[in-house]
Amino acid sequence: MTPRYARYLAKSYLYLLALLTLSRVISAVMVWENLQQESWGSLAQAFFLGWRFDNVIICATLAIPFLLLTLNHFVVKSQHLQRISSWPLYVFLTIMILLQMIDLAYFDHFNVRSTVVLFNWLDDITFVVKMAKDEPLWFFGGLAIPFVMWLFLWPLRRWSKQSFWHPLVGKSFASWIGATVLIIGLLFLGIRGRAAIKSPIREGTAYFSQNPTLNNLALNPCFTFFSSWIRAKKYKEKPLRFMSIEKAKTLLQAARPIHQGELKDWNVVLVIMEGMSAHYTTLHKNPSWTPVLDRLMSEGLSFQQAYSAGLHTFNGVWSTLFSYPSPYTTHPLKRDVIPVLNSFATQMHKKNIHTLFFTTHDDQFDNMAGFVRQNGFKQIIHQGDYPPERVMSILGVPDHDMFHYALPVLAQADQDSRFFAAMLTGSNHKPHIIPPELKARFNSPDEKENIVRYSDWALGDFLERARLEPWGQRTIFAFIADHGQAVGADRLDQILSYHHVPFIVWGPGLIKPQTVTAPVMQVDVMPTLMGLLGGEWLNTTLGENGLQQPRDWIYVGRDVTTCLMTATELDCETQDRDHSITKFPKPFWAESTKPNPVNKWDIIHAELQMSDSVLRDRKLIP
Repeated sequence: MTPRYARYLAKSYLYLLALLTLSRVISAVMVWENLQQESWGSLAQAFFLGWRFDNVIICATLAIPFLLLTLNHFVVKSQHLQRISSWPLYVFLTIMILLQMIDLAYFDHFNVRSTVVLFNWLDDITFVVKMAKDEPLWFFGGLAIPFVMWLFLWPLRRWSKQSFWHPLVGKSFASWIGATVLIIGLLFLGIRGRAAIKSPIREGTAYFSQNPTLNNLALNPCFTFFSSWIRAKKYKEKPLRFMSIEKAKTLLQAARPIHQGELKDWNVVLVIMEGMSAHYTTLHKNPSWTPVLDRLMSEGLSFQQAYSAGLHTFNGVWSTLFSYPSPYTTHPLKRDVIPVLNSFATQMHKKNIHTLFFTTHDDQFDNMAGFVRQNGFKQIIHQGDYPPERVMSILGVPDHDMFHYALPVLAQADQDSRFFAAMLTGSNHKPHIIPPELKARFNSPDEKENIVRYSDWALGDFLERARLEPWGQRTIFAFIADHGQAVGADRLDQILSYHHVPFIVWGPGLIKPQTVTAPVMQVDVMPTLMGLLGGEWLNTTLGENGLQQPRDWIYVGRDVTTCLMTATELDCETQDRDHSITKFPKPFWAESTKPNPVNKWDIIHAELQMSDSVLRDRKLIP
């Protein structure tokens, strides 16, 4: 005879499996645009693999209650211990529900499952809450969390209140002893996720398809969060150990002086566009959603194979303005002690070039203002500087309001000296808010198309107004995105659209139209601009002038993996040195014929080691 507590746990197992399956169904509906070309067989396989990952979480959740209830049944025989035995199940289920609900929004936005990167927002929890408030789906989902937790816990609490005590005698007792040993073995096997001795189940098990959304659908957010948390504990609390910093410096170039003749009497405006994937432009989309960027590409200097350093805005700000890659889940801007870099902005300040940083929202988010102010930017313009009535969401003012406000500020800066202004837009990020007076202009049924077109229009409107001013005639304007967004159903589209971004330098009469097909990284933006501006600079970064030192391969960070991209393939490496390689159907750029005696991964590891050391130990390139 089966003990009653075993039947309680069996019902709990099926119940948890049903909840996790329901969550996966909701996730699939939310990202259906990226799945609709998949066959039902592929979707079924994703759900089967999903059951394997769900099983890991469920077995881990039920293991402690099973051991306590078994101990109680055979030894203690206490009603009090029976009640206590269910508490771990309640705690784990609460955490499970919370992560599943958070992941619905995270998966919808990033097309990857939640990881330890969520901790990066803990310091800005107020910002996150306000952002959710402005997005109806996130807002009502957040309000529903306490009710959903209570609702989903109710069946388990009801089942646990019945008495489990029922004596087993004779053959039943002996049979259950054997069954207990078997169940413990099955729970252990379930937690490992696979029978192979060499390794437990890992995220790579889910990668059965060429569609990354389908692969991520198979993953369980509780699994990805806690597995990344364990890896973060293993790696993040210590400096990276790819190699010694001395060896990294040996592999990398030392500080390089830049001599480009006379310093030109130009201003520089660098716009870091929120979420503007190259896949919205004519480079990938026909008709595109970005007529302004398309025109700028034809009229200016266009790098058609530019790639962002990471997936998040803080990656984009760090790598664009300071020319270092982001090492894994490290938040480069949130430091207990902010490193003092010999940044190009710092060098500009020493040359009496006024440095400004504009953002649409609160300057404290991501510790952005403190970091950039410490490293060369002397004037910060943020949400508190704009008219309060124009602040329409937690992301502050719409893009065109920031640009309008910037016009007189830049005109004043131009009167005193030349200037360098970095501007971070925000509209192309949820919550998507188009100002009421402009909604009639952007009336597509596709909300995403509307916000991309609005963001593109705001750039064009800013340039038209700026070029009417004397300062605008002697200014070069550069445009790059902090990162892209997941676009399309094809696997490569979905991966690369988050990294392939526009990089354009435009200034009629100052910059000659040119198309560059060699790849560039986000870290190359500032060295390239300094080369165009002329003068003497010291490059103490890992970036290169994309016009003078063209690359033939690049790499990007994806939180817990780093991906090497050559003309013909994408090679992604985890922190455990596991690799997955995808061949391209055709070369993305001309393949290099020059010999490369140093292994590419050695260079990548050295650069990540160097970036980590700069952030953690504040050891700069000599």
